[in-house]
This record gives sequence, C-alpha cells and structure tokens, in this order.
Amino acid sequence: MMMKRLMGILLLGAGAAFAAAGESSKDIETQAAIKTRLESRFPGIQIEQVRAAPWGGLYEVVTAGELVYTTRDAAVVFSGNVVDVETRENLTRKRFNDLRAIDWKSLPLELAIKTTRGDGRRELAVFADPLCPFCQQLETQLAGVTNVTVYTFLYPLEAIHPGATEKARQIWCAADRGAAWTEWMVKRAPPPGNTDCDTKGLTAIRELGDRLKVDSTPTMYFRSGQRATGTVGNEQLERMLDVAGAAERKVSQNSAK
Repeated sequence: MMMKRLMGILLLGAGAAFAAAGESSKDIETQAAIKTRLESRFPGIQIEQVRAAPWGGLYEVVTAGELVYTTRDAAVVFSGNVVDVETRENLTRKRFNDLRAIDWKSLPLELAIKTTRGDGRRELAVFADPLCPFCQQLETQLAGVTNVTVYTFLYPLEAIHPGATEKARQIWCAADRGAAWTEWMVKRAPPPGNTDCDTKGLTAIRELGDRLKVDSTPTMYFRSGQRATGTVGNEQLERMLDVAGAAERKVSQNSAK
C-alpha cells in the first residue's frame, strides 16, 4: 500500500450507490485542489480520479491500485472499506470494481482455459493463481454452477505464492490444459512436469492482467464487463451471472433498435 492505513472500516448506513450528480465549477475546483495537495504530499502517487462521496462529506480518491477517502481540505486520508450496515455490502470494493469494468469483447478468450457446463449460455472470465487457496475454493464452487462457460486465465502471483509460476507453466504445457487445471485445483493431482513448450501465451496474459490492474486472485469478469474480486457463494454467483446476462441482453436489444 502506498499510504499507511489510518482507518480500517467505516460503517455507514449509506444505502445509496456511488452515483455522481452534476458537478459545479466549485466542485471541480475542490477536486483539483485535493489532487494537487495529495500529489505534493505523496510523491509518485498516481491519482486517476477525485470526486465527492455520496455520504459523510468525504471525497473518494482513485489511485492506480486503491480507492481511499479524504476530507475537503485533504488534511487526512482514510484507507479502508466502507460497508453498508443494512446490506453488509462492501461499497468500497463495489465502487472500485465498477471503475475497473471492461469491454468483454476485448478479452483474448483464446488464451484462456475454457470449461463449459450445461448449455454454457452464461459466461465468466477468471484470473486465477494455481496456488491461490481462494481460487481453489472458487473452483470448487464453480463445479456446482450450471449452464456456464468459464474462461480461466492462468495468472500466477509469484510474490504472494512462490512456485505459482512453475505450476502455471506445467498446466499450460499439458496436453489437456482443462483437465490438468481441474485435476490440480479440485483434487490436487499434480499436472505433468513438462514446461518445455511455448509460454508466450502466459506472458500475454500477464501483460493483459497488468493493463486491467489485476492485483489479486481470483478476479472475475462477467459478460456485462462487470468486475468482482474474491470468492462468493453459489447463490450470489448465480445471481451475478443472471444479472450480467440480463444486462448484456438489454444492451443488445437497445443496439438493435
């Protein structure tokens, strides 16, 4: 983290979504002043956006890898998660993932391990580390999800899980990547030890993840382009897949008009 955490969790009964109303010239000036002050106090910080939060008189500051909060005078910075006390939803995570939404069609799905269950009508892309316990948990949960096509991008985070890069290469070089991935993640059956194959695809995936600012696993993208991080329960995952599918169909219908 580029900033020392000053506040772990802000519990706010905010119920409201992160939606920005029309901004006045004064709002824009305040945001610019906040950006200037923080950049002067934290050399090297990369601030992508500053805007008023919908509660508490705070401002959200979007950096390259984090969303933090500050006051109008940028005298202090709050780094942590804002949680809606009614729904228990992590509003900080939701907002950050909204900002990292993508165009689904931009994903090089040919580089992913493709797994189809049922009719495969719903689609999900996952950046996963073969040594990530949360990825293993998600893979077990996905086994119970029907009518879905999962595209898994091998994304080892070597600094967090030493040996993940080698394991990813073994899976990539397997004759049947899908089988090798599933056997390893679900049953912990070691993949073939061969790593003597062209691994340019893994390099391309790494570069893709860097562009999308994927810094944790699992990171998921739905057909709608919406991003989610971490593991979720089967019921929640089913809902997210259905919502993403409905959103995609609505966009297609509007485009056809």
